[in-house]
Amino acid sequence: MSLHERWTYEQDDPAIMLFTAALKAWQLPILPGQSVLEIGCNESDFLPRLAKADPSLKLTGMDWRPLQRPDGHGPEGFTFVQGCAWDADLFQAESFDWVLMLGALEHFGLGYYGDPKNDAGDYEAVQAAEHWLKPGGHLYFDVPCNPESAETRHFRTYSPGDIGQRLFMLAGSTSEVARGYSLPEPTAGTWIPQPTIHRVPYHFCAIWASKDVDARHA
Repeated sequence: MSLHERWTYEQDDPAIMLFTAALKAWQLPILPGQSVLEIGCNESDFLPRLAKADPSLKLTGMDWRPLQRPDGHGPEGFTFVQGCAWDADLFQAESFDWVLMLGALEHFGLGYYGDPKNDAGDYEAVQAAEHWLKPGGHLYFDVPCNPESAETRHFRTYSPGDIGQRLFMLAGSTSEVARGYSLPEPTAGTWIPQPTIHRVPYHFCAIWASKDVDARHA
């Protein structure tokens, strides 16, 4: 049974709300026994929920900071690795069926959370994710979205064009499968057409991409 047939979420984390909407709308093929990496797993109970929904999944969480569980408990149902999102040597090539980034990618490389500053940290993280995906594997992430790109010391907001041009500019064997735009919190996961009006808080964009089945790392 696929995850979309058993997953429920009725709380208020906007990234998980958006994932839930994408999982159901696109029937993301997260299947029993698959290996899943979440990059930027602190500040969320997503992985423990995933472990409860399907205990057969092989789950790994990664974050720049030491593990900080919101519930005060340790890694329940998943393995935790501390490291940098764009360090391609952190995991072996072709290790995961899925790489997920929920409410995380827009922060990478800005140094707000103590991570190294790197102007290219976001798209280098996408490139690292591609390196870690098995051929035929899948990438899911969400980012803040408005008609024009912007950056603060905390996060980036992406225009619809920059999502493809910036985030996939180095991803030679990974391409989009589906894209959805959403209203901001507290109604994240409510699908809308491509944003044409700037909003504060920002819109969201969810992306599902897949790695070419013929791709092989040397």
